[in-house]
Amino acid sequence: MTKRVLGVLAALSLTVGGVAACGTSDPEPIAPAKDSGTDAKTDGVVTDSKPGEVSVVDGGDSGPLVTPDKTTGKACTSDGDCDVTGNGLGVCTNKLYIISPLNPTAICIQLDKGGGDACDAGDGTTIPLCDGDTGICTKSGTNPATCEGLCVLDNTGKVTTACAGKNACNPEAIGTDSAGKNTLFGSCQGGCATDADCPAPSVCDELENICVDKTCTTDTECAKLFSKPPAGFKCVADATGGKSHCKFSFAKKDGDKCTPGAAAGTSSTDCLCFGKTGAGTDAGMCISLCKTVAFGTANAECKTGFSCDPLLNAKDKDGKDIYDPSFKLPAGMAGYCVKNCTADAECGITGWTCEQSAGVSGKTCRPPA
Repeated sequence: MTKRVLGVLAALSLTVGGVAACGTSDPEPIAPAKDSGTDAKTDGVVTDSKPGEVSVVDGGDSGPLVTPDKTTGKACTSDGDCDVTGNGLGVCTNKLYIISPLNPTAICIQLDKGGGDACDAGDGTTIPLCDGDTGICTKSGTNPATCEGLCVLDNTGKVTTACAGKNACNPEAIGTDSAGKNTLFGSCQGGCATDADCPAPSVCDELENICVDKTCTTDTECAKLFSKPPAGFKCVADATGGKSHCKFSFAKKDGDKCTPGAAAGTSSTDCLCFGKTGAGTDAGMCISLCKTVAFGTANAECKTGFSCDPLLNAKDKDGKDIYDPSFKLPAGMAGYCVKNCTADAECGITGWTCEQSAGVSGKTCRPPA
């Protein structure tokens, strides 16, 4: 959900497999480079990249060549676990973000603390692996590029490179393996479903699937964390009577109609509004973030009548299958709680269509591209 936060994390307006989603505009991103969602380039574009064989530059650094740490994606407890070469790029995510720790499991990533790009995100024609091919370089909008934990699925949906712990795999791009079969590359970020998934004393923001640790008593305290507070970021009371935390919360719920952002990079104030930016009032549908469970199993994160779907396109622009016909999404993929359907009319919003995504068991509603 693109999260993303859609968005999942920094939550800018994004595109996932040709589907636009509006998240929360955030000038001081919760995550250095990822936005709430995923930007899956799954519209049939296949590169010549091969898993394990593509490296942007030695170490993935966009400036002078550096010796790679080869720690990106590994679980960590401190920056020392990540910056083993002393190049200054490797950091542990446990205390990195504005509303830490964000990830259920802290991992090593690479970023330039001076605000520059830590890796080369490329031009979209190759898979931008980084840090000695242990991570994938991601860049959203004007945010600097960072080297994030890497996850990889083969043409049947088998996980060949997994995210650490309970972190979610956010689809990013498609490449080809040595046999010429399509392979899905993703980045590891977010992924909690309940408070138990997060390291104490943080709790899970179920709407965005991120772990947050900022306690509060008023909405103002949460707003002060940002120079321009994202919509819906409030002081939310703990359901069990514990301390309130800064989380995303909206009056509208999954399935409600909403107004998408007016333009790319802007956000809805209604909810996490899935829809085409600038499409007008009630042109979008409210969604929340989720993580897939075993194929064919109902996901408790999504209410009845909704499924957790990363919205990966099943076919390319020529109508050919992108993945093997047996492709099934494994547990642990970042997705969106979207409405189940059998026909376009059931989506209830002009221009929306009922489509079959790759690897899921039924059709779901998608907004116009």
